[in-house]
Amino acid sequence: MSELGRLDIVVANAGIAPGPIPIQDTTLEGWQQVLDVNLTGVFNTCKAAIPHLIDAGGGAMVLTSSIASMYTHAGLGSYTVAKSGVVALMKTLAKELAPHSIRVNTIHPSQVDTPMIMNDELFRIFRPDVENPTKADFEEASQGLHALPLTVSSPGTSPGRCSSSSPTTRSPSPG
Repeated sequence: MSELGRLDIVVANAGIAPGPIPIQDTTLEGWQQVLDVNLTGVFNTCKAAIPHLIDAGGGAMVLTSSIASMYTHAGLGSYTVAKSGVVALMKTLAKELAPHSIRVNTIHPSQVDTPMIMNDELFRIFRPDVENPTKADFEEASQGLHALPLTVSSPGTSPGRCSSSSPTTRSPSPG
């Protein structure tokens, strides 16, 4: 803080996702690793930042959860539980920190074009009906998770822009 000044906003973004593993086949070590990174890592970030946000007179915290906290698929148990825990952490922190003028919210990204999402194992989770599903098969199956006609986004693309060449229809944004 002495070097950069006060803290106004914190983004707690952590995530690992093991391959599809049914809960009954998940080892305690594998379970713990996912919770340690995806939930405890977010908790540690928040805990370290709270005193600085209080000292600054308020601020904001944005915690990265996942669409998996709202929709899940077989084989993603530890990931889904951890990301759902991030939502519960946000709700608790929002109540506790409101008197200090600190806003706490979650975001719930879904299909982002990274190796964690774009891999054959995840394609098979979304398209068990296809012997060797492709990225296009995955995009088609995952569209049901979105209200807007968006496809998989790549890091660095603008909101509303798609990484694929398929056309999308969007209303102009106000302003």
